[in-house]
Amino acid sequence: MPRRQRSGEERNAIILEAMGHGLIRFRGHGATVTFETTLPLSEAVQAVSRFMAEHFGPLTMVQLNRIPSGPCVAIYYQDLAGAMARGDLGSILPADPQVRRMVTP
Repeated sequence: MPRRQRSGEERNAIILEAMGHGLIRFRGHGATVTFETTLPLSEAVQAVSRFMAEHFGPLTMVQLNRIPSGPCVAIYYQDLAGAMARGDLGSILPADPQVRRMVTP
């Protein structure tokens, strides 16, 4: 069996397929942690909130990327945690054009 490449089209297709089923990929780069997801960012933040609370300091830079076409945001964890505590993620997350909003009359 041939070895699979660590990067390339096949790998990217597998990652996108898994993300389509709820996987949130994360990578650490020093004091910055990047989360990549196909979920709306507000859902992704809630899904990783416990992990962040247990592992991040107040000045950890959190980068949230909705792939393949955005939106993206970078914010210090202390600011993100404050918005979550106030129930006000909408004030810090960009609008997601692919998310339908329910409007009640």
